[in-house]
Amino acid sequence: MFYANHSLPTDTNIEYKVLAANGSTLCTINATAAGIGYNISSCAGNISPIRLYANLSTTNGSVTPYLHKWSVTRQ
Repeated sequence: MFYANHSLPTDTNIEYKVLAANGSTLCTINATAAGIGYNISSCAGNISPIRLYANLSTTNGSVTPYLHKWSVTRQ
C-alpha cells in the first residue's frame, strides 16, 4: 500500500509514481488515491526494488504544494 499526506492549496497539484529500479513507470497515483491509500500490488507486484517519485506543480507562483510524508508497506 502507498500512502501520502500532502497539502494542496488552490492551483496546485501533486502526482506520485511508482518506478522500477531502471526508472520505468509502473503506475501513476493521483493525490486523492494517495491520500486514502493505493494498492500498488496491481502495478508493482513482486518487483523489487521500487522507487517513489512525487511531482509537485502549481500554476500560481505565490503558493506551494507540500508533501508532508509518504510510506509504502508490503505484506
